[in-house]
Amino acid sequence: MGSTAIGARAIAYLGARVAYICHARSVRGSGGGTVVSVLYSADWRAAGIEGYAY
Repeated sequence: MGSTAIGARAIAYLGARVAYICHARSVRGSGGGTVVSVLYSADWRAAGIEGYAY
C-alpha cells in the first residue's frame, strides 16, 4: 500500500477537494488481482473509493 500527497494539483472527487490518494493491491494465486484507490481530503475524510480488477 502506498499514499501520495497531491500537493498543488487541483483534483476534486464528488465535490470534495482531494489531498491524498492511497492505493492497495491484491494478487490472486490463479492470476490477476485487484487494485483499490481511496481518495482523501486534507482532514483524511474519504472522498471516494475506486476498485479495478486485472
